[in-house]
Amino acid sequence: MVGPAGGVTRAGGAAAGDVRPMLLAGAQMIQGAAPGAGGSHTPEEWDDIRLAAALRSGWRRAQAAMTRALAEHGLSNLEYHVLLVISAAGEAGLRQIELAQEVNAPEARVSLLAHHLAQRGLIEAGRSEPDRRYVRLRATPEGERVLRSAMRCQRDGLAALVRQFPEDAVVRLVEYLMRRYLGLDLTVQRTGDGA
Repeated sequence: MVGPAGGVTRAGGAAAGDVRPMLLAGAQMIQGAAPGAGGSHTPEEWDDIRLAAALRSGWRRAQAAMTRALAEHGLSNLEYHVLLVISAAGEAGLRQIELAQEVNAPEARVSLLAHHLAQRGLIEAGRSEPDRRYVRLRATPEGERVLRSAMRCQRDGLAALVRQFPEDAVVRLVEYLMRRYLGLDLTVQRTGDGA
């Protein structure tokens, strides 16, 4: 069915791919609400399965939002990762072989990506001293500008995604995940600036 602004909606009004109902159900589960019809699973098993499914779906949505933000800056996910790793190396840069190991990609693929990014003026490549057999890569000022802009766009997109949920549900969900998955007993406090 077609919803407002031409978007596709599911029965019940939720947009196709909209994870809010599933994530809100997960937040309700950890607040002690009844999980509903969970089949033959115990509530603990059902909660973990439902929560894992909601998190996986939410993660896919977050990845899609980040990928769209990168596309607005003319970057693929791997180009972004490469530019991020090179920029993090600072003025000294890093050898192309080290970059390949860091991004877990074949050296030939990294070489092509580095060439492409250099043509766009985002990185520069030079021979390493004293062993000139190696190529050393450094970010250009333009590369760092594009990287920072892409990072800001990604953060804004993720923040907009999270703002779709009630704050108390997000806080409880984060606290639960920290306890359940990381074994940390932390309390989340809202910052004063609304961020």
